[in-house]
Amino acid sequence: MKRISISILLFVFIISSLIFGAGETIEILNGNSSAWAEGVGGAITGVSGEVDDIYHNPAGLGMLKGMEIGGFHSFLYFDTSYDCIGIAADMRSIGVIGIGGSMLSTDAIQKTDETGNVIGQYGYNSLLLVMAYGKEVVKGVSFGVNAKYIYEKMDDEKGMGFSGDVGMMWKPLKGLNIGVVFKDIWSTPYEWGTSRVERLPSYVRLGGRLRLPILPLIFYAEVEKELRFESQPAYRFGGEIDMGMVKFYGGIDEDMYAAGIGMMLGNLSIDYAYRLTQDIGGVNEISMKVKW
Repeated sequence: MKRISISILLFVFIISSLIFGAGETIEILNGNSSAWAEGVGGAITGVSGEVDDIYHNPAGLGMLKGMEIGGFHSFLYFDTSYDCIGIAADMRSIGVIGIGGSMLSTDAIQKTDETGNVIGQYGYNSLLLVMAYGKEVVKGVSFGVNAKYIYEKMDDEKGMGFSGDVGMMWKPLKGLNIGVVFKDIWSTPYEWGTSRVERLPSYVRLGGRLRLPILPLIFYAEVEKELRFESQPAYRFGGEIDMGMVKFYGGIDEDMYAAGIGMMLGNLSIDYAYRLTQDIGGVNEISMKVKW
């Protein structure tokens, strides 16, 4: 246990040193990977053994057994949609490998002239491709990394770049997970066709998952901090009632509130979540997973 604790502290120290040397960054869209993830407020940094770990914390992949495939669709607003897929497989002694992709698209952005008059519409498309790897190095401790390709097209402008995450997962007690992930710890300059160059933001997320030993209750919590000066941390919380074949859950992510229901039908799980935000109102989301 002492050796594990020293390794964890060394990991956090080294990664923090790398990130705090980074330059100024900008914000980009960061979506969840399933209706269940949305339903618990996105607080799944401390979750392990799920295909969602490809996107949220690649270290969790190291505790996946077998293979899992997942698909997610979010019914946003007007002509806007968000879709996400992923597949992860346990390669035994090699570790767990996962690949995924997500897309956000809309055709409902108004185009205006210099005086503000509407002269038409244009579209926006964003594509994210991810390859992830996780491995349990000792019992109860796993590490993981992923690499991401990001592409955006807005009207006649195009942008692209690469980035990656590094994460760790620890199970100190039965029913308790603690995860930390450094989001976009490395990235290439984000280049637009107009010669504009930007940097992607870097974040650290610390989260936990606690399953009560007697009652069918699971609690999720995480804190996110952008690694720049004068930034405020973001908090996410979620809860779940797991009845076996049926589960109910809810979550909070700052100004977003969500609730959902999931059903297990053999190796197939189906989840539905309703998300309410101040910006776009209510959103219906559905996802499916197959695990074997």
